[in-house]
Amino acid sequence: MGIGKFFRAAITAREFGVGKPDPRIFHAAAGAAEVQPEEILHIGDDATLDALGALNAGMQAAWLNRSDALWPHEQQPQVTVASLTELCEMME
Repeated sequence: MGIGKFFRAAITAREFGVGKPDPRIFHAAAGAAEVQPEEILHIGDDATLDALGALNAGMQAAWLNRSDALWPHEQQPQVTVASLTELCEMME
């Protein structure tokens, strides 16, 4: 797809041995990118696996909520968007 140049590393649950929402996989991703967890904005469409998992690992979270679902957890993500385009526009 030609987007590989935008990434420093890729971490998969199969290769790492644990998956989301386990904080260890989020910390491994931060380590592979050579940044601290709090410097990362994790973007994902699953409220529990992606957004809450990232928050519990000390990251910032953007919840991609395409279906206008209600947020099911007490701890809130930093941002909720309906599309990746909306997220990009926020970052301009």
